[in-house]
Amino acid sequence: MKTTNEILAVLNTYEELTNLDLVNAYEDSDNLDQFEDLANTLNHQNEVIYYSVAIDYLKTNDPSLNNSLELAHDMGCNLENLNSETLATLLMQQKIAEMLSDLHSELSELETYEDQQNEN
Repeated sequence: MKTTNEILAVLNTYEELTNLDLVNAYEDSDNLDQFEDLANTLNHQNEVIYYSVAIDYLKTNDPSLNNSLELAHDMGCNLENLNSETLATLLMQQKIAEMLSDLHSELSELETYEDQQNEN
């Protein structure tokens, strides 16, 4: 897809927030839906590794563990299979999925605006 300066700026901002290679994913996509699928795939491949990193992430983002335990329950995880890395990964992936949804909306608006400008 065509990458303008405004789209590139938005992608770079979200890339810094998510640590996903969103610029290349966007450029490799034929349309916004394909980009969204590719970005979601990148997100699901993203994991929190190492106990200490997971604990720090959970302390910062979910100290009560309510959100991460609810996500684990919704995903059908059993308590026997849970650890801090799993909980942190689930929470991180959900937070990034929410950001990707916002990104999709922003890109859609930008593309629509740019298409209208090109028609004039």
